[in-house]
Amino acid sequence: MAMILKLPVPVSNKSNTSGYQAPKQPPQSPPDIHDYVSTPTPFIDRLCVVVKVSDVQDAVAIHSNIWTMTQATAKGGAKELTKTGGYEDQCFVPVGKKPGGYKRAWRIILKSVPNSKFWPHLSYTYVDHMASSLRIDFVPHDIGAQGLFELHSILSMIVPNGWDYFVCNGHITRIDISVDLPTLTMKNLHLLPKQAATTKVWRSNGQLETFQHGKTKGNHTVIYDRTAKRKAKGTMAPDKVGVRIERRLAKTSILLKHLDMLPCPYDDFSMVKRVPGPPAGGIKPYVWTLLLNSAEHIGLPAALALLPEDARTVARKHLTQHIVAWWNVEVMWDSWQHMLGDLKLADTTAWA
Repeated sequence: MAMILKLPVPVSNKSNTSGYQAPKQPPQSPPDIHDYVSTPTPFIDRLCVVVKVSDVQDAVAIHSNIWTMTQATAKGGAKELTKTGGYEDQCFVPVGKKPGGYKRAWRIILKSVPNSKFWPHLSYTYVDHMASSLRIDFVPHDIGAQGLFELHSILSMIVPNGWDYFVCNGHITRIDISVDLPTLTMKNLHLLPKQAATTKVWRSNGQLETFQHGKTKGNHTVIYDRTAKRKAKGTMAPDKVGVRIERRLAKTSILLKHLDMLPCPYDDFSMVKRVPGPPAGGIKPYVWTLLLNSAEHIGLPAALALLPEDARTVARKHLTQHIVAWWNVEVMWDSWQHMLGDLKLADTTAWA
């Protein structure tokens, strides 16, 4: 029987002479991570409210109530109490650190909030056995609606109508309003302010971790890497990753009951893509490259300040064309109003 052998056909090195050209696939652009980011919802990351007690009868009653309530304060620090559960019948934990001008300070124990570092900080001062000022400092986002209700119940033993007393009489002396972007890093965006201000940057291992625009003692913006912050503290958590953008308003005296009238603090700046292409004209390509490289180290506002005025105008105009789609201030501030309504933090009818 004959055996048939199939030999491999050698591949020719000659070019294709038939004229047929395989279609070339267009280059695929990498997906833009910003296309997968939705407009964030603002929340209150810190709230400080001060009440000046002007009514004499209230001043006498509040001082008496505070003196009575705090005589049996829990022993030990807040962290120790959290571990031992030794606060079952207590409402206050004394703390050593007091704001300037205040004589007493406590943490208010909220049993619905397991982590003691989130317990509100109450400071108090008095003159001639009469209350003169109360100051409360806490993070509404961390204690939530249930924690706020519990806080109201405890404050009702000290001041008339509990939290409503702060709502109707309190001035906000500081408020931090934040948004979280868990899928982004500091390498994905730049802050583009409308006006120049002092800037600071903090870096670690060559990587930008925190950027601040504005002076610390005034209203300013801070953008930082939450992942790097938690890693440095050794407290990594899957829900505390990405980038946080904070507006810290330290120069304000708005009444708490007028919080819904607070102007949007995000109107002062925009967020732009990290590495936009150069403008069509007005700036040489190598200057644009130097600008972006400088921005990686000192921040975009400081890098723009290094350009001549004409080039800076061209650069800013070009950068405004690369504002990320999710930075929609109107949508963000509309969700802020809904958040306030759900929490009832400044509602004058919810607590009386």
